[in-house]
Amino acid sequence: MGVCGRKAALEHRGHLIVRRAGRGPPLPPRGMAGTVLGVGAGVFILALLWVSVLLLCVLLSRASGAARFSVIFLFFGAVIITSVLLLFPRAGEFPAPEVEVKIVDDFFIGRYVLLAFLSAIFLGSLFLVLIHHVLEPIYAKPLRSY
Repeated sequence: MGVCGRKAALEHRGHLIVRRAGRGPPLPPRGMAGTVLGVGAGVFILALLWVSVLLLCVLLSRASGAARFSVIFLFFGAVIITSVLLLFPRAGEFPAPEVEVKIVDDFFIGRYVLLAFLSAIFLGSLFLVLIHHVLEPIYAKPLRSY
């Protein structure tokens, strides 16, 4: 079965082949966009909000007069913003079902040839380092004659 036949067979079974134009690594799956360590942007916004509120509370607790009591309003403002962000999410509760991604490696043999070539160069360099630095001859110092 040729490449076109295999591609048609994979697409017929519901697989999706993801490639860039020309040669190069495949594209990442589209379902994971916008996440860092599996966590979305909303968690980072809430963390930034509460870290900044706690920092401002610590700074305003050192103030004197009426500014000291603004900590209460700042805290309740952060509670209101957090509740709004949690109660009105932008996306649905359940993510959309993802299409199975089939990654095709076109440069498989070339990668192993390159690995063998670089391994041979590494071993040759290691041998040269052994010869020139570890097995370096020690010459006798010339005797002084007066």
